Amino acid sequence: MHPTGGSLRVFKQFVWLGLGSVKMAFSRPTHQRVTQAVGRLDKYEKVINTTRLLSKGDIFIMNEFPTGAHGFDWYFGTWHVHNRMLRKRLAGSNDWWEFPATDVVKPILSGLGNVDEINFDRPEKPLRGFNLRIFNLVTKLWSIYWVDNNGTELQPPLIGKFENGIGTFFADDTFNGQPIRVRFIWDEIMENSARWEQAFSTDSGATWEVNWVMMFTRKLE
Repeated sequence: MHPTGGSLRVFKQFVWLGLGSVKMAFSRPTHQRVTQAVGRLDKYEKVINTTRLLSKGDIFIMNEFPTGAHGFDWYFGTWHVHNRMLRKRLAGSNDWWEFPATDVVKPILSGLGNVDEINFDRPEKPLRGFNLRIFNLVTKLWSIYWVDNNGTELQPPLIGKFENGIGTFFADDTFNGQPIRVRFIWDEIMENSARWEQAFSTDSGATWEVNWVMMFTRKLE
């Protein structure tokens, strides 16, 4: 939204220069939703800090975020992870694969997001994964994006929130060409430990198959 309340359609272009003979440009249409404001902006009062304007009447100053934005604050740091994963998913299998991992988690955007890189020590098939989590100040929901070196394709985001100490996140995806519902659950969260699980559903969430469980233990200095 434009600061005056009207809708403004803009075309955004990203250009990388100074790359020798190489010039790259990335363009996409977008709505101007984020406006930096210092001083008076339309009817809004003067703000000393740089602000983010997301919708009319909603100004958020950095570090003054809704409670939901702190849902992953406990997660920052380095973790030892015990993994238990089904070797075959949605196949009625009960053959579980167990292996360790190390996870390093850092905040970004002054706390509005976080990233982690996790290294799975799987002798048969080593894996390195990366998560990006972003909190939406308007919807008060988290979006979780995953990519790994198994295919380097960014997966559809899981969206959700924490309630009563439990984080639940959902996404629609496909598995072996079959539409599925994906669910993440974070629970048993303590200062130095936590539990995460992933489950798939082929019937729109009526039933679930848990196919991956991680038990986290914080690496203490």
